[in-house]
Amino acid sequence: MHETPTDKYYDLLLMTVFPTLSKKRICFVTVLTLFPSLLLVSRQGPERLPERVIVSETAPASCYDQANEKLVGSMLVRSQVFVSPDGKYQAYTENEAVARQGLGLADCVNTAKLFVKETSEDGFRLVFLQEPTLYELFNDIKVVDWSPDSRYLLVRLFVGQWGSDAGGGIPLRYDAWDGVFSPRDMVTTAFQGYLGHDCDYGEQTLGFSPEGAVVLKVYPNFDEEGTPDPASCVKKEGLWLLSTQGIFPLPDTYKVLRYGRLLRSAQSN
Repeated sequence: MHETPTDKYYDLLLMTVFPTLSKKRICFVTVLTLFPSLLLVSRQGPERLPERVIVSETAPASCYDQANEKLVGSMLVRSQVFVSPDGKYQAYTENEAVARQGLGLADCVNTAKLFVKETSEDGFRLVFLQEPTLYELFNDIKVVDWSPDSRYLLVRLFVGQWGSDAGGGIPLRYDAWDGVFSPRDMVTTAFQGYLGHDCDYGEQTLGFSPEGAVVLKVYPNFDEEGTPDPASCVKKEGLWLLSTQGIFPLPDTYKVLRYGRLLRSAQSN
């Protein structure tokens, strides 16, 4: 008897789900009749646990109880609205941790979102989305500040993995006038130009200078024992200025000012 592609599909499904029965030709309808839960699981996927919603500038979105690390449910952390100095632009972030049970999938996955709008617009626009990937399930985004001229929005994205020390922060600069981001590797590229070679370091995005340059705190990488990594080209913690001319060290006494202001709880559309 001629075997159709559909017959081969049914055989493959049976071989995967019922390997002991795969050598016998069993009617696919009979399988679904005997095991209707298979169809239900394939449609519904893992069970999504209930979600908590909070407004915070600092709290990470987590699926776990901090006291006992038990999986307790999904969580959405929404920031307050951050307004540019001239009052023309507004921005806020959402970090969502989704808790799921079943099918052996990851217990908690995080998505980070950035919303921006002009004050005259009715609703916020999603301008940045960082979704979880297999080896980077944890994503978190925070607003740092608006530039003094209200053109640039500085945010910090952290990408990592639950249950691991792997990961790091990435400064992102959004041009509200043109609606585009600067390259993600703008700091790495600047250090390569300054030092003449690749550089390993850690950094914290602090804000803007009065001229609109980005101010960073840069420090050495550390190993698991907490000692500085010999491969790190940065030997001590210090402040640096990233401008269109490159990256340059700043005095330790340099003070970073804040130019944007908080408005209210965000209501995304």
